[in-house]
Amino acid sequence: NVCDVLYLVYEKFYYSSGLLTKAAVFKKLVIVSKEYTIGKRVEEYKLGITVREGNMLDIVEAIKYLADEGNRNTLLAQADFDRYHSFHRLLELEQTLRRMLGHDRHE
Repeated sequence: NVCDVLYLVYEKFYYSSGLLTKAAVFKKLVIVSKEYTIGKRVEEYKLGITVREGNMLDIVEAIKYLADEGNRNTLLAQADFDRYHSFHRLLELEQTLRRMLGHDRHE
């Protein structure tokens, strides 16, 4: 909670990250790779900025942009942290697992 932005640009990381859920809980913007699941989720829920993996110009520009408090406040106002977090709460994850296993009802 001591930072304003989280840098989560993983190379060749095809999934999402638990850190993305934690960022949503603390309402922290992120910088992530444009590729893969994590980038798609950040763009869909407006959780921060996506950059081309390994592209230092993109990364530096994203850091400069987010270093400005006005820019951060604009993005924070647009971000849908609560909706993203709601899809990753324990009850929702349990229900999804039950559906995947064919156990739709509570036992």
